[in-house]
Formats: sequence, structure tokens, C-alpha cells
Amino acid sequence: MIYRPITDFAVDKPQTLRRDLQRLDQEIASGFRQLTSVPWTIRKVTADTTARFGEMLIVDSTGGSVVVTLPVVDANNAGRTLVIVRTSASNSVTVLPVGSDQINRATSLALAATVGVRARIEFDGVEYFA
Repeated sequence: MIYRPITDFAVDKPQTLRRDLQRLDQEIASGFRQLTSVPWTIRKVTADTTARFGEMLIVDSTGGSVVVTLPVVDANNAGRTLVIVRTSASNSVTVLPVGSDQINRATSLALAATVGVRARIEFDGVEYFA
């Protein structure tokens, strides 16, 4: 349990308070590690594809333009993330939501023609943001 009301701490006993605060600090650090350690699935693509949440797409557009379609919008996926990385500056890499869904309040996202450019795309339960 990370949150405890202040009344749960023994403020009149310094040793107990120190122990409780150290335990709380450890719980917060553990929760932060869990939130920041995303088990990415890495997939290299050279042609049009549909992305999945929790995935890092390595896009090689040397052989032609690539369109990455985002997963279908579902409120159950709120807070989920995916990453797209370019490995070639040639041709175009375009990210498309499905149907009338939006990314950054637009119908598509074009990744800059630069090697190493990346987009971290997050879903807030309603639309995508990069």
C-alpha cells in the first residue's frame, strides 16, 4: 500500500516514525520502478503494418514509404504506449489512426525524414498523443 493517511504514522515516537517513513519511501520507489519499466516487444518492419501497444517498431523505409496503423481505440487501453523509430531518412513514414480516430488532434502523423527520429505514442482513453 503506497498511500497511508498521516494519522497512521506514530509522530510521537521518532524511531517508529523513521521506520514508517523509510518503508513508505521504499514502497514509492518500488511503485515508480514498476511504472517506468515497460517490457517492450521490439519488431523491425520494412512495409505497412499495424502497431500494438507495448511495442517498439523499428521502421526501415529504405525500400519505400511505410504506413504504421495504430491499434483500434478502446477505453480499456488508456495509458498504454508504443514507440516508433526510423532507421532510414529515405521515403516517408506515416502514422495513421483507424477510421475517425486522431493523433495529436489530426488524422495522421508524419515522422521527420531523419535517422533515429522517434515518436512515443500514448493513448489517453479517447485519442492518441505523440
